[in-house]
Amino acid sequence: MEMKELIIVDNDPDHRYLLRQIFINYLPEYRVTILDGGEELFKLLKERAQSQVDDDLPAAIIVDCLMPYYRGTEVLYMLKGHPERDLRVATIPVIMMSNDRSEKMVSACYAAGAAAFVKKPINFIDIKDLLVLMCQFWVDANIRPAGMTLV
Repeated sequence: MEMKELIIVDNDPDHRYLLRQIFINYLPEYRVTILDGGEELFKLLKERAQSQVDDDLPAAIIVDCLMPYYRGTEVLYMLKGHPERDLRVATIPVIMMSNDRSEKMVSACYAAGAAAFVKKPINFIDIKDLLVLMCQFWVDANIRPAGMTLV
């Protein structure tokens, strides 16, 4: 059985570097792809969805809410609500991460289709601990039906 993947989208190069180091040193049992924006995510998912193999799709996607080109809620809309979305991709759980924990931000993310919303940690230990929990739940424990399509 192939290792399930987690995709993380974050525009901050320092944060992406830190995330890579955490996966290399503390979570090597997980396959992770770290991208710098929504455009990269859309391109990658489109390529993988064309293969029609469920294992090519990630177990979950973590998206930073505050990115310059596509904001997190726009990424969610493209994945979950856009009329031309790929129905298999739309079933992938998307976890939103942000320093902005305002009711407006949290509500907008859930309204756009987020599976979860978490506070973006600022120190190394908190980031590592959150990633461990997220991997344990979204990659290891969460079960999605194979070949699921939306009606």
